[in-house]
Amino acid sequence: MSIVGISLTIATCSDGSGSEPSEVTSFHYTQTATFTRGYDTYHLQIEGFYVAPDSVHVVSEDANPFLEIIVTGQDAWIRDASGWSAVPLEYVQALAFVNSNAILHLRGDQDFRDEGQGPIVDGEPTRRYLLDDSESVRAKGFELMSRTSPECAKVVESLVPLAEGRESMEIVRGQDSKLIYTVTRTHTGINSSSRSVIEVDDYNGRVSIERPEGVLKKREPTFPDRVCSYRERSTLDE
Repeated sequence: MSIVGISLTIATCSDGSGSEPSEVTSFHYTQTATFTRGYDTYHLQIEGFYVAPDSVHVVSEDANPFLEIIVTGQDAWIRDASGWSAVPLEYVQALAFVNSNAILHLRGDQDFRDEGQGPIVDGEPTRRYLLDDSESVRAKGFELMSRTSPECAKVVESLVPLAEGRESMEIVRGQDSKLIYTVTRTHTGINSSSRSVIEVDDYNGRVSIERPEGVLKKREPTFPDRVCSYRERSTLDE
């Protein structure tokens, strides 16, 4: 699965209401994804927390890879089988922020097709929006990565010409608040497929992200300084 495939969450939408998105100070999300290539299938489960303007806590409990990241401002830490380590922010920036930045960015853009009424979420009516032009979906993935990590965006850009198959993205967005509640992205190729679902809740709840305890050391990366995707991270650990 390429980095293009793992950058799963960027698109745009408009319901024509003209109202401004609600202020977001924090949220919680989960991401569940499945990738298939040939006879091999890879599952990914991630839980994340965001606190404005620049703090995130992301956990992947999967054995391959197990990964936990905390970022507060310019300080970053990563935990794997060896324990907690302090790392340069750019080392984990793409992994830590790609989903949170997408959830925030999706509230106000205008490229999706309105597919009608969605479910009631937290008492609010929602609408569904769809982007089913494959080239547009890939372009939006590159746009988000550019916002999150310009260095990783260069890697993504080099892979775009190699992408094949059909891609689509659907979001469920609050009718008045413009809050993003669900992002679903699918890919179907000749020998591969993927589906990712991000569900967002607990907007503006009480979330605290603190420096981890028991930091063992400052890590000097021994593989590429910037890891641009969870799938890439698992490959490097194998």
